[in-house]
Amino acid sequence: MAKTDFSAAFAKFANHEIKTAKIKALDGAEIKYRELTMAEGDAFSKRLIKGYGEDGQSPEIDYNAANEIKYEKAAMILVDPAMSVDDLKALSVQAIEAINEINALVDPDTKEEKDEEGN
Repeated sequence: MAKTDFSAAFAKFANHEIKTAKIKALDGAEIKYRELTMAEGDAFSKRLIKGYGEDGQSPEIDYNAANEIKYEKAAMILVDPAMSVDDLKALSVQAIEAINEINALVDPDTKEEKDEEGN
């Protein structure tokens, strides 16, 4: 069987361009961000699971890891303004809405859950 070259089909995913988004929680301010790579996304996903329930199939979420991932992911994808995990943690608690909105830009699960109005 001949090998198929998928490089052209996946070319749109190989371009790691910097994107711009307006963040409602930041009064519509524009940020620049980058997408996560598959490896980065997988690493975050693996850290979320701390084990499985008694049935051996129901994943148990590590909520401590989830909190850390929230900051790490936002710091990793933000290009402008560039912010570290410590920078984000030093913000007031009201900044969580902006951090969640930024993370939703690269989280496919969150994108699918939005309603028709983008909420």
